Amino acid sequence: MTTKGKNSPKITPVAVAVLRYGDEFLLATRHAHQHQGGKLEFVGGKIEPDETPQTALIREVSEELGLDISNNAMSELGQVYHDYEDKAVRLYVYDIILSDSQYLDFKDKKFGLDNQALLWLDKMTLLQSDERFPQANQQILMWLDSM
Repeated sequence: MTTKGKNSPKITPVAVAVLRYGDEFLLATRHAHQHQGGKLEFVGGKIEPDETPQTALIREVSEELGLDISNNAMSELGQVYHDYEDKAVRLYVYDIILSDSQYLDFKDKKFGLDNQALLWLDKMTLLQSDERFPQANQQILMWLDSM
């Protein structure tokens, strides 16, 4: 559903980092107890009222991965609105290319700071894994397919 119904919940703004190095993308697996648990996700999180999407990304990536992206270029891919009926989100999506040293630091990490499973997927595998992502991420995968 892409329109907000009268009984839909408040929209939660979420900053999303599409972290990549070359043709590989760093993904996390949502914990089972979380909304959309067990699904793959791009790293990110809620935007606090005093934050911009970019500052939220820097904070969230640091909190979830221990990775400092404050000096990385952030290219806005766009915004996605999705209503799950029990939760509505507006994703602010940014493409972030990791440096050689950032990639080397993370290429063998299996878990993030929240003990969430991490994995790298090449673009072809990523695009063939659409059923493993929350529905709100389908637009992001379409953007990546056209890049």
